[in-house]
Amino acid sequence: MGIKTLLFIGEKPKRSKIKTTRKPKFFDAALLSCQSPHLFKNSPYQIIHLSDRPIHSFYLSDEDIKMTFLQHSIQIVGQKREISDKEALDAVTNFLFKEANRVTILSNFHKRKIKPKLMKGKRLPEKIT
Repeated sequence: MGIKTLLFIGEKPKRSKIKTTRKPKFFDAALLSCQSPHLFKNSPYQIIHLSDRPIHSFYLSDEDIKMTFLQHSIQIVGQKREISDKEALDAVTNFLFKEANRVTILSNFHKRKIKPKLMKGKRLPEKIT
């Protein structure tokens, strides 16, 4: 079985254009796994049902990216230029994927720089070049 519903937070200014206002968080996924977005008054969630057609294509309005959702894959293409892997991952993290009561969220955890902790009275080793 494939993904049945695609959700995002934002608006659909045109039929084939999507404008996201923020990326979904874990809280959104937990909330949507228990409740339907239709139950919320003034819901920020936009729903795209993927089961009514085999192929769905959208343009992200703030970026030059076209996303095509197939039954078991996603194609991400830059319209005027080639996009990087980072840009493609960033585009996909705008969406929640829902099937029945299971919600999948893709997220990109940024690596934090780890600073070595200074121990009292000890120096950090010098860099060897």
